[in-house]
Amino acid sequence: MAYRTMALLLTSVTVSVTTKASFRLERPSKTLWYEKIDEKSLGFPSGHAQLSTTFWGPLGIFIKRAMIVVSIILPLLIGFSRIFLRVHWFTDVILGFGIGLLILAIYMLIKDSLEKFIDERSITVKILICLLVLVLFAVPIIFLNYGRVPNDLELISDSLKLMILFTTVSISYSIEGKLIGFHNNIDKWWKYLVRILIGAAFFAAFYFGLSFLFDLIIDAVSWFWIELTLDLIRYGVLGPVIILLAPWVMMKLDV
Repeated sequence: MAYRTMALLLTSVTVSVTTKASFRLERPSKTLWYEKIDEKSLGFPSGHAQLSTTFWGPLGIFIKRAMIVVSIILPLLIGFSRIFLRVHWFTDVILGFGIGLLILAIYMLIKDSLEKFIDERSITVKILICLLVLVLFAVPIIFLNYGRVPNDLELISDSLKLMILFTTVSISYSIEGKLIGFHNNIDKWWKYLVRILIGAAFFAAFYFGLSFLFDLIIDAVSWFWIELTLDLIRYGVLGPVIILLAPWVMMKLDV
């Protein structure tokens, strides 16, 4: 469920960033914005409305029960907040919801056949699919935004970091069964807590540890492309750490 939600969220981010860059429609005048608001991206569609729909929507579908209510109420409140803060037109929010629902509907229609197709491929083909998706998502974001929209480098950087993280998670996920064989069969309730603590510890150690180390290099060099490269390495490492290293330690500790 987490992986499916991550895939939908990344798809939605790519669609949102490329749509904004394609239409280049402005937000309401800054004089109308609520105090202390600082938005740098373009207006159409509302990214908050779209991304909240494609994040909470699948969780409501997969988990059901009370999550269905949450998956409806939260996106509506988030969309309303964008209008209340006067950083989006009503149409931006409505179309953001529409695009998010469309992405979600298309995924639900093709989910079973798509997942069956990928499951039947070899590990090598799965890895090639991961790399192909990375290229297909990264190319339009780079070429539609670089030098064409305000805050282009920041938008490209944020998008690429998510893509690299998703790619390394996907590749690690495709080989995990052969290397680790992690399972969710737990006989003691306290083992859930231990697993959470181990996962959080590895994530924090690599994410914040590499961030501290790379910041020293960035402060010394102060060049955007070096900063971006180091950020991509930091996010890329998280995939095998979360999907391979942490589960391997859990299996060795028998928790």
